[in-house]
Amino acid sequence: MIFGLINPNIGPQTTSGYFIDIISAILVLIAVHYFDRYLDKKQEIINELTWQANNDELTQFYNLYRLHKNFDSEQFNQKMLAIAIIDLDYFKAVNDRYGHNMGNQVLIIFSKHIHQYLAEKISRENFDLYRYGGEEFVVTIRSIGNADMDSLFEGLQSCVNAITINKLNEVLSFSGGIAYFGNHEKDPLMTFEFADKLLYLAKKAGRKQTCIESQ
Repeated sequence: MIFGLINPNIGPQTTSGYFIDIISAILVLIAVHYFDRYLDKKQEIINELTWQANNDELTQFYNLYRLHKNFDSEQFNQKMLAIAIIDLDYFKAVNDRYGHNMGNQVLIIFSKHIHQYLAEKISRENFDLYRYGGEEFVVTIRSIGNADMDSLFEGLQSCVNAITINKLNEVLSFSGGIAYFGNHEKDPLMTFEFADKLLYLAKKAGRKQTCIESQ
């Protein structure tokens, strides 16, 4: 018996032998329990640190670090259809007029509406949303199914226009630029740079619109 091996000088048939065997078993179980708790806690800490490294603290969506990390993945890039850069129009004016707390609330609600709309229209597994910085967001798109890119982002514009926030007397809108990976050798940086140029054109043309590259 295993308990006899733990204490070979005391036979398992004696009362003291049984007692020591039981105590030994209890100590082993306690040690295993606390070791399991230690491993669970360690994994929780690792998961939390990983999440913090990859996600924006304010909006909870992916951050710039995660975007660059994905851009470095050839497998990721091969699956991508397009990059959309979305910039919330006149956000600085909102911040200046209503304060940073309201500005933060606007960014949170704005990003949630983008995510919810795209998840409904093209399904969650077909895109990722990142906060690039300030009021600028990036969407990496794997597929839009049977949807049309122009119609998809016209619908998103309408969705954003309809946002209502307590004590905010503004109609929200965004400017966007969309470029296709296939037009840029599946290179994420080239695709991103072209999308950024299209975003600039959308702003220059009066904002509240999306410039989309021909596929």
